[in-house]
This record gives sequence, C-alpha cells and structure tokens, in this order.
Amino acid sequence: RFGDSCVLGNSFSPFCQLLTTSKSWCVESILLCHTASALILAMIYDFYIFGRGRKCLCREEWNRTRQSSDIAAETKLISGLLLTLKSFTKQMGPPETRNFISYSTPQYKLHALETVSGYSLAMTTDLGVPNQQECLRHIYAELFVEYVIKNPLYTPGDDFAMCSAFRTKLQSYVQTRPFFATITA
Repeated sequence: RFGDSCVLGNSFSPFCQLLTTSKSWCVESILLCHTASALILAMIYDFYIFGRGRKCLCREEWNRTRQSSDIAAETKLISGLLLTLKSFTKQMGPPETRNFISYSTPQYKLHALETVSGYSLAMTTDLGVPNQQECLRHIYAELFVEYVIKNPLYTPGDDFAMCSAFRTKLQSYVQTRPFFATITA
C-alpha cells in the first residue's frame, strides 16, 4: 500500500516521496524526480569501505555521469573528507555527537557510517536518496562481517580481492534497493 505523496521542503521541491508501509517488513522509500519530459529514479553512484588506517579496502561504482580522471586521488579525497568531517562534527556538534551521517552538495549526497571496529563506509548518491544509515549498517553487519571478516582467508587491512562472495552480494543488495536506477544511453 502506498502512503500519501509529499514535497520534501524547498531545497528538494522537485522530489516526490512515496512510502511503502507494512507491519511485517521495514519501511522503504522510493524517491522520484519529476522533470519536464521524464520520471527519473534517484541513483547510487559510488561505495567505499576504508580500513582503520584510512586505506581503501573496497570501491564500487554505479551510474556515474562524469568519470573520474584519477580514481586513486578521488578515493584519497573521500577518505580525507570523512576524517575531516568526523573531526569537525566532534568539535562543532553537541557533546554527545559521535559521527556525521551525511551531507549534500548541489551535485551529490554523501552518506557515511563509522563502525566501532574502525571501518568507515561511504556511499555517494543522487540528492533525492534518503538517509542510508540502515543500508550501510546492513552492508557492514550482514555482508562485510559475514563474507569478509569471517572469511578465514582474509587478513584484516587487505583488499577484498579473494572475497568475491562479498562483492557479488554487495552488487545484488545495492541493485535491489528501491532507489537504485541504471543510466540508459
């Protein structure tokens, strides 16, 4: 059953939110952007997992409209940005503030999750995608821990090259999200 549609404030006025509700499963949201000629689903662009030493352990990419000329430099920028925003929120936020959740620019939205064990997960999306904390928690607890950390062949801090099951499950999970869309040429 679909709930009422609503406009999401002045900065997101082109977006319409439809909430699917049920007592037996989680509430998911589908965000649609209305343009003059088409209806476009909100998109996921990138996903990163950084280890305790800020080393990028995993990077996945979907639906980028502008390709990066230097992926390594972009990854370092995201890692540094996460560290800077963590420091900024601790200094400027209320005393109980631990981490930031997300921020938006005119081009994208970055969602972040820092785990107690020191791993940082980050996802860049379209502006219309809602808070992704539950999605990032699921990826960490149900995919990363199960298919990487519990893998006897994995050494903490290494790349996930031998953890193909993780990448397959991550791709599958992200592509089934209600806000995942594919750019068609």
